[in-house]
Amino acid sequence: MKEYKNTITDSHGHENTMLFERVTGSRLYGTNYELGEHPFWDDYESDWDFRGVYVVDPEIKIMMPPFNKYDPHITIEGIDSENYELEKFMFESMRNNPNYMDLLFANNNSLIGINDSVRILLDNKDLFLSNKIAKSFNGFAQSQMSRIKGHKVWLTKFPEIYQVQELITEAYMNNDISREDIAFNFSGKLRDQIVKDSNFYKPKFVNISFKEMLKKYFSDVDYDIYKYMKPYALDYITLYDFLGNKIQKNESNISFLENEATFKKKNESLYFIYGNGKGVFLDSRAIHTNLPVKANEKNKIEMIMTIDYNNFKSKKDYINSLWEWKVKRNGRRADLERRFGYDVKHAMHTYRLLDGAIETFENGTYTPELSEKRLEEAFDILSGKYTYDHIMKEAEIKTQTLLGFTKKGIFKDEPDSKLLNEIYLEVVRANSKI
Repeated sequence: MKEYKNTITDSHGHENTMLFERVTGSRLYGTNYELGEHPFWDDYESDWDFRGVYVVDPEIKIMMPPFNKYDPHITIEGIDSENYELEKFMFESMRNNPNYMDLLFANNNSLIGINDSVRILLDNKDLFLSNKIAKSFNGFAQSQMSRIKGHKVWLTKFPEIYQVQELITEAYMNNDISREDIAFNFSGKLRDQIVKDSNFYKPKFVNISFKEMLKKYFSDVDYDIYKYMKPYALDYITLYDFLGNKIQKNESNISFLENEATFKKKNESLYFIYGNGKGVFLDSRAIHTNLPVKANEKNKIEMIMTIDYNNFKSKKDYINSLWEWKVKRNGRRADLERRFGYDVKHAMHTYRLLDGAIETFENGTYTPELSEKRLEEAFDILSGKYTYDHIMKEAEIKTQTLLGFTKKGIFKDEPDSKLLNEIYLEVVRANSKI
C-alpha cells in the first residue's frame, strides 16, 4: 500500500496540502485479480491505482504570473498516482465526470489518508448530483464503445496482423530484414517496437534483399502480405508524353523511372521527368524527397508523371494507423481481443458506467464500488462470456434506459453551484495562510 503524505510538491516547487487520497481503478470497483485468480494468466496481478485531491494556497495562486498557473494535477513518477487541485476537482465533479465522481463517492474503505478540512465536502457529496450524470457517464461509455468498434474493425479486416509481426520479428532476428526496410515498407512504429523487443544490436547489412525476405517468410501464408504494407507509389502513377498522350506502363519505362530518371516537381501530383538521374523512387514505395541527382531543365523532358496523391497518402496513412494501433496495444488486452474478438475491458467499463448512472437515478446516490449482480456480470464480461453482438445490443438498451431518467425530475439539471462554492471556500480558508 502506498504511504500517505500530508503535502505534495508541484512542478513549481510549491508544497501543497493534500486533502485526501484513495485507492481507485479495479481495486475500487472490485474487479481486481490477485495472483493465481485470473482465468487465463496465473502470473497476473492487478495494479494499484491511486488518485487524490490537494489544495493550493490562495497566496500562491495570486503571486503566480498569468501564464504560469498552478498545476491542475500532479503525477508521481513510478507510481500510478494522479492528484487533482481542488478547483479542478470541484469543476469536474460539478460536471459529473465519472473519474472525479469515483473519488467523491467512494466509501471510506478506499481512503489511505484524509485532511479533516475536506470532510465537509465529502459529507455533502450528493449536492453534486444532477441530470448531468446521464450525459457525462453516457459520453464516457460511448467512448468505450467506439474503441471496441474501432478495434473490432482492425481485427476483422486484418486478422493476421499478429502473425505478420511475429514473422517480421523472426526475419529481423535472423538478420534477413533491416530496420530501415521495416520502417519503409511497414511502419516506423513497428520498427521501433521490434528493435525494442529484440534488445540487441543488428549489423547494418542484411543477408538477403527485401523481396527475397518476403518470399522466404510469406510465400506459404494464406493471406496477402501486401495489404499490411505501405502502398507502392508505382501503383498510383500515370505517364504521359509531352503532348498529353497517355503512355502505357511497361517494364522498360518503369526501369527507367526506378534507375535512370530524375524529375522537376510542379506540385504534389505533377512531375516532369528527365533523364541522367538515379531514379525517382525510394524502392518504389515513395517518391524521393531529396533527389540524388537534380533535374537539368536544359535536357529534354522524357515524360510527364502524375500521381494520385490523395489516395496514395490516404492508404499510406491508413497502414501507419494500423501498425500504430497494433504496437500500442497492451499485450494482455491484445491476447483477450484475439480470444474473444473484442476488447472485454472496454466492454466491462461500458456496462460499469451505464449501470452506475442508472443506479444513481434509482437510488438517489452514486456508488462506484460494484457488488452482487453487477460485480458478477463484470467478471463474466472480463472472462469473455458474452459475444460482441450481445455486448453492443445490451449497451444500447442500457443507454436508452439511462437517457430516459433525465425526464423524470429525479435530479435538477444543474447542481447548486452557490452552495458548493461556499463549501469550496470553506475548505480553502481552512488551508490558507492569508
